[in-house]
Amino acid sequence: MKSSRYRWVVCAASFLLLFCCIGLTANSFTVYQPYLITQKGISNTQCSMLVTLRCVASLSGLFFIQFYYQKVGIRLGTTLALLLMASCRAMFAFGGGYPSYVAATCIGGFAHSLGGMVPASLVLTRWFRERSATAISICAAGTGLASVVAPPVLTYVIERVSLKAAFLAEAAFGGCAAILILIFMRDRPAEELEHAAVPTAVRPKRDWGMLTASLLLGTMGVPGYATFTLLYRSEGFDSATVALLISLLGASLLICKCLYGMATDHMGSYPAARLFFCVLVAAQALTCLAVTKSLPVAVASMLLQGFSLPLTNVGVSVFAKDMSRPDTYAATLREYQIAGMVGAIAFSPMPGVLADWLGSYVPTYILLTVSAAASMILVCRGYRARAAEGAGR
Repeated sequence: MKSSRYRWVVCAASFLLLFCCIGLTANSFTVYQPYLITQKGISNTQCSMLVTLRCVASLSGLFFIQFYYQKVGIRLGTTLALLLMASCRAMFAFGGGYPSYVAATCIGGFAHSLGGMVPASLVLTRWFRERSATAISICAAGTGLASVVAPPVLTYVIERVSLKAAFLAEAAFGGCAAILILIFMRDRPAEELEHAAVPTAVRPKRDWGMLTASLLLGTMGVPGYATFTLLYRSEGFDSATVALLISLLGASLLICKCLYGMATDHMGSYPAARLFFCVLVAAQALTCLAVTKSLPVAVASMLLQGFSLPLTNVGVSVFAKDMSRPDTYAATLREYQIAGMVGAIAFSPMPGVLADWLGSYVPTYILLTVSAAASMILVCRGYRARAAEGAGR
């Protein structure tokens, strides 16, 4: 078994990991939300709170993820993360009320962080001495593929069989994935030599403008994304159409994650950011027109959302690199990610609260339009300040 060949097996295993722990656990949960409200009798606010709780649990997992993988290793750690994902869906299937959904959501949040980009990036960096970015981008596409494939399949199962059957199907898929990961995942190539160099933690100079921009982007990356299904269902779109819209969004995201990276490499970070931010503002504003009940407008909105939402994840990593030195990049990125997660957690209850108060999810996207414009201004300000600082040296 040659490492040069087996590394693609590890890449496929990592793809499956992200497909389940991020794609199914978080991105595809939007399909279940309207059914939990109509069939299980929970309110809009309670449904939005589930997204908040998942974010809190995921953030909590990030605080001990390094210790976790030091103790159990990548192979066993990712297997356990997938078992957590399967347990989450099984608890939703057999849960008898909102408290059980809360517990299931917290377990899903830990699966989301422990089975996310951290272990995938770590193991692929070990296996791919060259083209590691290509391997990581392939794995990241797993989350987008789940957004394309899962919504119509889950909607079909829910409509034709039951909500419980859909949850059990995901639980079974997660369990099978855990077995495959346990069989095929390897922590590192057999011939790899350990290097004892330990990076020194350097505290970066804190840029509150960029941190605020990251926080605002977090409101669009998780709560905004998670509310699309509820928005269009509440405006009268049927479940099959909404599922196709979410799949269209996932397909657009799948392609545009790569497109954003290519644009950044060819145009430069700042020009690419300005272009994608303009589209992001337009996308949020266009989503507010869901009240027109126009399918072409909804399709255009999802395409523009997919084009611009890479700013909320890939973009944050690019910004952190541009706003830091090599020795402070890791610390800067960590701060930006925490800011984004805080934004997601703080804003997650807002869609449900506004819907219960005003009777519509459209006000949520009015706020997100303002957030997109504000984050664009702050990021542009950060790049100009960085350029001025460089020119003054």
